[in-house]
Amino acid sequence: MMIQFLFHAMPLRALVMGVLIGIALPLYAVSAAEPTAVVEEASGGASKLTVFELLEPGQKYRLSSDEMIVIGYLRSCQREEITGGVVTIGESKSTVTGGRVSRGYVECDGGKMDLSLELAGKSAVTVFRSKPGKTDPNLPSLTIFGASPVILLARPVKEITFARLDKPELKLRVPVSGLNVDLTKTDDALSPGGVYGLVAGDRRVIFKVDPFSKPGAGPLVQRLIKF
Repeated sequence: MMIQFLFHAMPLRALVMGVLIGIALPLYAVSAAEPTAVVEEASGGASKLTVFELLEPGQKYRLSSDEMIVIGYLRSCQREEITGGVVTIGESKSTVTGGRVSRGYVECDGGKMDLSLELAGKSAVTVFRSKPGKTDPNLPSLTIFGASPVILLARPVKEITFARLDKPELKLRVPVSGLNVDLTKTDDALSPGGVYGLVAGDRRVIFKVDPFSKPGAGPLVQRLIKF
């Protein structure tokens, strides 16, 4: 009833403007889309962008001539080094106006690093037995291509745990401060070719480390897990 009253009481000009705004909303809502890229490096201030920051299609950033950013695209596995200009984030690559951009592709598990993880509440070392005809729950959902993964957390936890599932190996427990963990900062690394369960709070995912992975820093999209 209140909505009807407001509708009838609204001046025609305001009503027309409201309709126009409503039509424009989908264009603005692009910035509320799922992230498609992540900041890997930022120098010279880079419009206050920070490493590990997730970027959404339609977002624009103006870089001065001495500002540089490196962006990794989560689905296309494209990596861009951009200096100066206006940068518009896209689905698989950026549009750069008035600046310089260098592009290349890296090996990554595009589209799978963004996981809606199962609420497990179980230890990562638990071996689950699947019923006949059912998918083995211990199959990896994701492959990373670096032995020192980066974990981006959706909510704070005190600790994350890595437990190898395919071979006996000591669990790796890593204390957390903030919403990201980079194993290059803790001097830890996982075993190339290993299958691991990762637990953070009540969330769990199983992933594989590519057999040719190396420890240490490398392109972020190769070793990223959004958790």
